[in-house]
Amino acid sequence: RRMAFERLGVLSHDVRSPLTSVLALVDSLRDGEQGNERNKALERGLDLIEQYAERSLHIGDQLMQLLRVETLPQVECVELDCLTLLENVCEQKDRMAKEAGVTLQLPVPDNAVPWVNGQADLLERALANLIDNAIKYSHRGGTVELSLVVQDGQAHCAVRDHGMGIAESDLAELFCHYGRLRHAPLDKAGAGLGLHLVKTVAVRHGGRIAAES
Repeated sequence: RRMAFERLGVLSHDVRSPLTSVLALVDSLRDGEQGNERNKALERGLDLIEQYAERSLHIGDQLMQLLRVETLPQVECVELDCLTLLENVCEQKDRMAKEAGVTLQLPVPDNAVPWVNGQADLLERALANLIDNAIKYSHRGGTVELSLVVQDGQAHCAVRDHGMGIAESDLAELFCHYGRLRHAPLDKAGAGLGLHLVKTVAVRHGGRIAAES
């Protein structure tokens, strides 16, 4: 019950907030400039409305994915090629990276490519969330480096960026329910769902996740 109320709180604040901004923007555009200046204001306003709508959809999608992972009776595991998983996710995120001016680097592993038992769609979603965050917090012209190694019979995948870094006080809560970076710029702040989803997917596969900065 407490968790349900927490999630309702997330929906109440993080989904309603962008919609409230959209309504305020609509009122502003109605009462704004006339002529050419009005056309420019409308163009800017439509761009902002698009951003607010995409944010609301993203939050709703993340919440539904998290609920799905947490309530699955069991993970449907099959043998998967880790390199192919990463290549698929990089292909999905290529456009986002280019628009942000960020390069994704995925070198071919020196040793044999690791195979794992897992559910492909869940693992791809978790990797996509990690790469999303790395791109979002990278500087234009930066690089996001992905690596894949086998240590002690386990596959280790790492996503590294060269952005603003994470404050030590934020690291402990990074993968918690609705954990947010308190020192992040406002335009990059998320709903605190994406990284918790990554942790949940990892744990349900018998793995773990960690962050360094």
